[in-house]
Amino acid sequence: MARHTYISPAPLRRKTLGDVVQLYCDQGATKSRNADKARAGLNPWKADTTPLATRLLSDLTPALLLDWLDGERDRGLTDDSIRRYVMSLRAALKFSEPRWSLPSLSHLTDPLLTELAIGAGRERRLTTDEEALLMTAARAYSPTVHAIINLAIETGMRRGELAGLPWSSVLLDQHFVRLDISKNGSGREIPLSIRAEQILRALPRDSVGSVFSLTSADSITKAFVRICSRAGIKNLRFHDLRHEAASRIAPHVPATTLAKIFGWKTLQMALRYYNPSAPELVSAIRGAETARAAA
Repeated sequence: MARHTYISPAPLRRKTLGDVVQLYCDQGATKSRNADKARAGLNPWKADTTPLATRLLSDLTPALLLDWLDGERDRGLTDDSIRRYVMSLRAALKFSEPRWSLPSLSHLTDPLLTELAIGAGRERRLTTDEEALLMTAARAYSPTVHAIINLAIETGMRRGELAGLPWSSVLLDQHFVRLDISKNGSGREIPLSIRAEQILRALPRDSVGSVFSLTSADSITKAFVRICSRAGIKNLRFHDLRHEAASRIAPHVPATTLAKIFGWKTLQMALRYYNPSAPELVSAIRGAETARAAA
């Protein structure tokens, strides 16, 4: 206390977990690039969802939160989904600490993150038959969505990047798309394949507007779900198309180039997104043998 490093636990007896969640939804989430997504991550921690929301912070213990985790698993939630909710809670707690002069609350979420197994990640890719069915259904549904899906496979762009893409960022004469900001907070240049450039050149051009009439990421998701349903394709998400794109491009470029194209800050992400099939691995090794023999 004499060194002015003491933090009183008294505020913990005046604030509830629900108060923390509300504070972050009102003030913290607005600073996020995707405020709606930031707030959605806190839905399991709200008063109408869990009795933990009415608990005073002083009464919360890691054991209570571990009980909550077990309950979520019993309801069928995957560890990956639960981890996203825990990370949202962690962000809300951290946001509230300096504003209410709270001591560190990381001890509440640390055991949860330790308990949650690190998921292997999705490795879902399109089969040849599925791609044909998907494209047929997309073309019948909407030419716009058909173009979006094709571009996602060709470039690996995220749904939010495609939805908000202005024509001013599409530099067809230079064969790339420039994003001022992406999910990791940095901008990047996305090279266009010949097919991707053909798709963009065929679209109606509005020099001051958006490339696509669908300017909401959620609208793209809803359309994609309907198309998959009509095509009879199960367990396929729009983000899986990014895995598909990475897996198609990876055999032809160095890992560092792949990371640059997709906007990854670590090469570890390349391993997460590159999901080669067995025939593709056979083709790669046979190609290497042929190259060695020719040398």
